[in-house]
Amino acid sequence: MWVLMIVCYIAQSLDGFIADEAGGIDWLPVPKLGNDYEYHSFYMSIDAIMMGRKTFEQLLTMGPWPYGEKPTRVFTHKVSTQVDKSLPNVSRVTQSPKDVADDLYTQGCKRLWLVGGSELIANFRDKSLIDEYVITTIPVLIGSGVPLFLDCGKREFLCCTRSKRFPDGVVQSSFMRVD
Repeated sequence: MWVLMIVCYIAQSLDGFIADEAGGIDWLPVPKLGNDYEYHSFYMSIDAIMMGRKTFEQLLTMGPWPYGEKPTRVFTHKVSTQVDKSLPNVSRVTQSPKDVADDLYTQGCKRLWLVGGSELIANFRDKSLIDEYVITTIPVLIGSGVPLFLDCGKREFLCCTRSKRFPDGVVQSSFMRVD
């Protein structure tokens, strides 16, 4: 029997930021041939994608849509947020994180990727909806920016299930929520 699993898969700087002050991510390493930090296998394991409006808007400035045909939900309360008609699998949603996740589950999606950003992650954390965190830590200190974790006022106990160091010093760790 399948159960719904929500995975927060994200990269951060060593000092805990997912973007610089301007929202830039130019400090992220460019994956080299044969070393994608296991991104491809993770991507193949997920059924749908969820992200916040700012993350979505940033992705649109970076070239072709990177997520192909995977169903994608963009959380926003801004009426002006438009979703390009050339991206038929991308939908703007205003419902709660739980309602969106439940809706995707009823459509047959069992493993959901919570891309970011930190506000949406805090909303999911507040409702105890994240089952697994896969955090790729880049060995760079950027000093300030958008923190991975915002204060949602909730303590959460996790268990490290895996940690891997890549040749360039990048470390990827997986944590499961302990209930």
